[in-house]
Amino acid sequence: NYRRGQALLDLATIAVSEAAGLPDEPERSKALEGARDKIGAARGVLQSAHDALKTAYEGFDVYIPQGETEKRAARAGVEADYLWAQLDLAKADFHDATTYDPQSDEAKTLLARATERFLSIHEKYRQQLIGHIAHEWLGQCFQQQGEIGKALGIYDELLRNPSDSPDVIRLKNDVELHRLRCLIHDKRKDYTLAVTEATSWLAADPRRARQDVGLGVRRELALAYEKLAATAGLSQDEKNRYLRMALDESREIGKFPGRYKNEANRMVARFESALGRKPGVPGNFQAAYALAQTRLEEISNLKSRLDAAPRNSAERARMQDELDRQLREGERLFRIALELADSSPSPVELNGARNYLAYIYP
Repeated sequence: NYRRGQALLDLATIAVSEAAGLPDEPERSKALEGARDKIGAARGVLQSAHDALKTAYEGFDVYIPQGETEKRAARAGVEADYLWAQLDLAKADFHDATTYDPQSDEAKTLLARATERFLSIHEKYRQQLIGHIAHEWLGQCFQQQGEIGKALGIYDELLRNPSDSPDVIRLKNDVELHRLRCLIHDKRKDYTLAVTEATSWLAADPRRARQDVGLGVRRELALAYEKLAATAGLSQDEKNRYLRMALDESREIGKFPGRYKNEANRMVARFESALGRKPGVPGNFQAAYALAQTRLEEISNLKSRLDAAPRNSAERARMQDELDRQLREGERLFRIALELADSSPSPVELNGARNYLAYIYP
C-alpha cells in the first residue's frame, strides 16, 4: 500500500505542476480541482499505509540483540518506510495547499499542518538524510507563505552541509533551485545575485544544464534577466541585452522534454514580442502551440477586465473588439499547430491544442 501511495502522490504532483502552467484561468482552475482529487486519493492510501507501518514498527521489541540479524533488518526496513510515509503525508498537505489561492483558509490550514509535520521530522532526525529533506520542505512551506527570509535561512544552512554523498549533493542541487526562486521573489528582488549564482552553478558542471534541476535553474535565470530588463533607468540597449539573454536561455530550455518545455516556449514568444520581433508564420507545432498559448493568457486577462468594465461604455466596447481579435488569432495559431503536428508532439500537447481550439472557436 505504501508504494502505491507514493506512486499516486507522484502522479498527483505532476498533475499539479501541469495545471499550474496552464495559461487559461478556467482551464487551470478545473485542472487544479482534478489534481486536488488525485492528492486526496494518494493521501488516503498513504494514511492507511502509515497507520499499518506504525503498528508494525511498534510491534518490535525496543531492544533486539545483535545476533538476531534478520529481526533487526526487518525492523529497520519497517522503520524506514514508516518515516518516509510520515514525510509523504506532509508532502501531500503541501501540494494540496498549492492547488488553492495562497490567501485562502484552505491553503493556510494545509500549509500550517505541513509545516508542523516537516518540523517534527526534522527535529527528530536532523542528523539523517530524511531530516535534511524535511528541512528543505520546511523551507518550501515558508517560501509558499511568502516568508522569504526564513526560507533562505533554511536553504543557506542546507547548502553548508559538507557531505559529498550523492543523496546530499542531489538535495543541495534542489535547494539551490529553491534559493534562486527566493532571490527573484518580489519581496527580495536580488536579480543580479540570482544571475551570478545561477551562472556559477551551471558552469561548475556542464552536465547540469540538461538535467531537470538544471533546466529549472535556467528558467529562474531567464526570469531574472527579464526582471533586470524591467529595471528603471536602463537604456533601451541594456534592456534589449537582458531580454536577448532571457530569450537565449528559454530557447535552450525548450529543446528538452519535461515540465519546463511548454512554459519555455511561451517565454520565447513573450521575449520575442518584448524585443519587437515579429514571429511570422510558425514553422513547427511547438512554435505555433507556444504562440497560441500566449494568446490564451491575453484572452483570459481580457475576459477578466471585460467582466469588470462598465456596461455600455466605450472602454467595454474597445475591450470586446480586442478580445475578438485575440480569439481569432488564437484560433488561427491552434489550427496552424494542428496542421504542422508530426510525431514530435506528445498526446497531452495534441489534446491540449484540440481542447483549446474548441474553447476559443466562435
